[in-house]
Amino acid sequence: MPLHYHEALYVKQTEGKPFVIIAAEDWQAIEETLFLNRIPGLVDSIHQAHREVLEQGGVPLKALYNCEL
Repeated sequence: MPLHYHEALYVKQTEGKPFVIIAAEDWQAIEETLFLNRIPGLVDSIHQAHREVLEQGGVPLKALYNCEL
C-alpha cells in the first residue's frame, strides 16, 4: 500500500502495542513545535501579533493555509 505525502502508517502487532511510522520531515516538524511550545509566552506573543495584523486589515492565517506559494 503506497503512502501519500504526510500520511502516517499505523502498525498493529499481534503482541505488544501498536505504533505509528511517519516521515522524518514530519517528525522534525513535531519536534520543532514541541520545542517552541516550551518557550514561555511565545504562543501568546504569536497570537497577539496576529490580532494586531488583523486589526490593521491583514489576512487571517487560516486564509493562507491552502494557498500555494
